[in-house]
Amino acid sequence: MILKGIKKASKLVFQGDGSKLYKVAFWILVSIFILQALFPVYWLFMSSVKPPSELYSRIQHLIPRSIDLSPYIIKIWKFMDFERYLLNSVIISGSTTIIILFAGSLAGYVFGRARLKGKMIIMLTILGLSMFPQVSFLFPLFEMFSRWGLLDTHLAMILPDSAYLLPIAVWALQAFYKQIPQDLEKAARVEGCTRIEALWKVIVPLALPGFISVGLMTFIMTYNEFFFSNLFSHTKASQPAPIGIFRFAVGYYQPWDLVTAASVVSMIPILLVILLAQKQIIRGLVARSRE
Repeated sequence: MILKGIKKASKLVFQGDGSKLYKVAFWILVSIFILQALFPVYWLFMSSVKPPSELYSRIQHLIPRSIDLSPYIIKIWKFMDFERYLLNSVIISGSTTIIILFAGSLAGYVFGRARLKGKMIIMLTILGLSMFPQVSFLFPLFEMFSRWGLLDTHLAMILPDSAYLLPIAVWALQAFYKQIPQDLEKAARVEGCTRIEALWKVIVPLALPGFISVGLMTFIMTYNEFFFSNLFSHTKASQPAPIGIFRFAVGYYQPWDLVTAASVVSMIPILLVILLAQKQIIRGLVARSRE
């Protein structure tokens, strides 16, 4: 899919231009970009399948001379209990994404469709809340979660992540709502729909690509979040994958074969979400183009 997009982009860039020099330069730059983006992933995977004798050697090879798949098959599940960390990451990221999409859809609808005095000032104020550094919320959140008994629970990461990312989601969704004609909502209201029914039955399906984009952004940012997770999770019961990998790597014994294998496995949920989201975005765009 990425290569198809690059080919389409090259056709648009060089449409009507027969200069071979520009085409060669374009493909050289694209190749450099792909290599620098994929090489760290390649090196991470190759390191995870190298046997310890080669992994800890002073001389490293681009292609391992022998392959050891035991970190994927046995070690990360037996010694790290990595399935627990993955489950925590999926629970935290999935819950945060659902909260963001539900609350953001309602707030974005109000700011995108309703006529409010001082709407721009309110929106800028909301967006400004996401510009504060995360550390500024550390002490009040820690004190609050300690009193409520939420430390070392999933909620201790879901709540601050949701509050921190919600302003961005509201700002993005209201922009999608603005692009939908008002006549469609008025027609739904004439047919007997309430404002909420018109929102969920008419507006939300038309803004599906926006929802997918915001949901994908929220899931990835929450899945990779480190600051709140490192402070508010203390045991395997609530620690997500990034914290599990980090704390396993900073001990007295540093098993880099396990750390690299766990890092590769932790990419799988994000890759699956991206693949599913791409299909939904294409379907949404095709459906809108046919209307």
